[in-house]
Amino acid sequence: MSKDKIIRRTEEIEQAMAGMSEAMRKAKEVTEEKTQKITEFKKKYPDALYLEPVHRIATGGLPHPELEKQRAYLHEYVVGIFESQLVGGVLDFFLTGLPSDDYCRWKIPVNKPVGIPRFVAKHLSEKLAWKEMKPLGKGNEPQSFYEEEMMAPFGNFVTKRRGTFHPINAY
Repeated sequence: MSKDKIIRRTEEIEQAMAGMSEAMRKAKEVTEEKTQKITEFKKKYPDALYLEPVHRIATGGLPHPELEKQRAYLHEYVVGIFESQLVGGVLDFFLTGLPSDDYCRWKIPVNKPVGIPRFVAKHLSEKLAWKEMKPLGKGNEPQSFYEEEMMAPFGNFVTKRRGTFHPINAY
């Protein structure tokens, strides 16, 4: 090898090492910022669990600059309790916030105070219900349906809830 090739290769190696050390420094800053957020949260709410997504699936979307205020608001952590009939259960679901956010899997423990982002809290408080047809009438006798009752949409349906999210601090 010639002297010029060796010098070029050592310069390339030095640039690569400088790039790696810069990436390591940025990663350390991100982890320090994250641990600082968690410690601040623990100081404010010592009994609550600080939850993050179990899995993240990148959507590859580009964030919209006009939605940054809304994104900051939706990703603020709030504290509350998801109350359900399950005792010691875990609610497991996938959810995304805004169009460019990652698709995340959340595991929310039931009947325990938790800290979760605002958009997850809104999902838990509003969207966990389904409609079921009323199967029995008075005295637990099967209902007889007349033709006009069958045509009335959702006339004989009952809304059932999986659980409700009660905030400890307002959202």
